Amino acid sequence: MIKKIITTLTVTIITISLSAQTITPFKAENNKWGYKDAGGKVVVPPKYDFAWDLSDGLGRVRDKEKYGFIDQSGKIIIPLKFENAYNFIDNMAAVKLNGKYGFIDKTGKEVIPFQYDEATYFYDGLALVKEGTIRDKKNNVTQYGKYGFIDKTNKVVIPIKYEGASEFSEGLAAVKLNKKYGYIDSTGNVVIDFQFDNAYDFSEGMARVKSGGYFDGKYGYIDSTGKLVIPMIYEDADDFYKGVARVKLNGVSKDIDKTGTNEEERQKLAKEKEENEKKIRKAIIDKAIAEARRDTLAKELLNVYTEEDKKLFDKVVELQHVVESTMIISEKYGFNRTNWNSTSYLIDQKYDVALEQLKSYKLILKKYNFPEYKNELYDRIIENLELVNSYIASCSAWGQFIYSLGSDLDAKEPFLKVADNLTALKKHDDELRKFIALYKRRNSL
Repeated sequence: MIKKIITTLTVTIITISLSAQTITPFKAENNKWGYKDAGGKVVVPPKYDFAWDLSDGLGRVRDKEKYGFIDQSGKIIIPLKFENAYNFIDNMAAVKLNGKYGFIDKTGKEVIPFQYDEATYFYDGLALVKEGTIRDKKNNVTQYGKYGFIDKTNKVVIPIKYEGASEFSEGLAAVKLNKKYGYIDSTGNVVIDFQFDNAYDFSEGMARVKSGGYFDGKYGYIDSTGKLVIPMIYEDADDFYKGVARVKLNGVSKDIDKTGTNEEERQKLAKEKEENEKKIRKAIIDKAIAEARRDTLAKELLNVYTEEDKKLFDKVVELQHVVESTMIISEKYGFNRTNWNSTSYLIDQKYDVALEQLKSYKLILKKYNFPEYKNELYDRIIENLELVNSYIASCSAWGQFIYSLGSDLDAKEPFLKVADNLTALKKHDDELRKFIALYKRRNSL
């Protein structure tokens, strides 16, 4: 298959085509194509599977996989009978019939016989053609033919010997020979040696070239003498247009000029570099502050823990002793006693004192809670206090149960709740003490 079908005409051809064109294709809601005039009036009803802009006064249309041509009034000038077709350029169009390409004039008359496996357009009197393609449908194998160029009399001007080729652009055509690409002029002379793994059309005096394979290849740009002007370092690249080409480097797309740089991109990169340097400096400062804060925080937290944990521990133990004494009595004598109300009141008093001490402890710790700086000692202390809270709350619930004597409540559930919470608290408290010993060694405290 021909490597590239050119889509951008010369300025002269575009100007002529647009000035002559009075209707343009449009797609209707029925997914069919038709044509409208400059005022938006439908000239050709939407009935084609596809339609193209007019070229040389004729519009290419397709219906049911067959191609033909219409004029500006919508009249079919050349019947829709071809398997493929290209636009008219220089009053000739390449069309495919019975598996072969030839050329017709604007009346539909065959000008060049249907003998080529592929063909495209005439540019500056030459058309790219291909011969020798063998398709083995049985084994699903295609043997690729050779490319060359013919003139309008069907004379082979440039031998059909190349493994790949593109149309002429700016006087040169990329061709492939012995698995490498180079460039030839319109007489077939080699202007740029065969040295590239892929090569593309010239645009604004520059052409993309590639070194390497499909997945790992890199793109760069050469001038019309073959000089590598922009190194082959890009993962992807486009042709130059209005002095700028889009390229991709390290996964990032950007625009470059013909020196390989771009003022806007340079300013952008310089700004990004400056911002990154600021971030790096800030990160270094933040790290130093965090380390200093960590050392200070470690010492202060340990002091808070040493002082406040003992205060809280004393209050919780007082509550624990009252609760456990009532549990012993209840197991021995049951609940049919007269002094449970006063005992329940005593539990509430001890609970209130322990709760206030717990709140005071948490309030002191609050100033050491830095969202931007995680401290494991702080987290473990807070977790321990939550277990303390659960334990004293279950003690309070036991006191409420005692106060409700005479009801049908079962003593087993509040009894077990106190026991389970106490077990969990003791376990975590032991783990916390072991962690603090390790924390002191780790922070040289």
